[in-house]
Amino acid sequence: MLKPVRQHGFTLIELMVALVIGLVLMLGLTTFLINNIRNNSDTLKAIRLNQEMRSTMMLMSRELRRAGYWASTASATNPFQTMTTSTAGCVLYSYDRWSTASATVPDNVKYGFLQASGAVYMRSSGSSYSCTPGANNVWEAVTDDAVVNITALSFAPDSASGTIAITLAGELKNASEVKQALTETVMLENGPLTFN
Repeated sequence: MLKPVRQHGFTLIELMVALVIGLVLMLGLTTFLINNIRNNSDTLKAIRLNQEMRSTMMLMSRELRRAGYWASTASATNPFQTMTTSTAGCVLYSYDRWSTASATVPDNVKYGFLQASGAVYMRSSGSSYSCTPGANNVWEAVTDDAVVNITALSFAPDSASGTIAITLAGELKNASEVKQALTETVMLENGPLTFN
């Protein structure tokens, strides 16, 4: 006849060792998850800044490619051929947007980009044509100053090659350690332009 085997449970020491091992594993897993979440957050911040900066750069480069366009085939001097970059962080230009072949530059086709107060602005209208916003010189924000702080914007024309180099630098408003700088050289297709 078989003798019944007496079953034994875990001793207190075995339970304590198992509990400590489980806690160490949980601590390691929690640390891994927290680091992963932090890295994902940093990546999302960098992506957000990159997206804001690249869309601004794309808008500026597309607009500047239009500078100097004139619909006239006359041999007269192109009234749209002047681009002003003499003020730091600002460029002023014009083009024959409505293809009127006008011999003068009307106020409604004078454009520009300006860096001020941590944002990039685009000139939309006005009778005063300068890098100073005012009642007669309307500038609209291109970047969202609640998201990104634009720290630098510069325009470096090269009349020999017919290009202009745009440099844009910025940082996230709520995470200034996330920074980015972009440089793009734009071919001015309607040249030759006169720079001042």
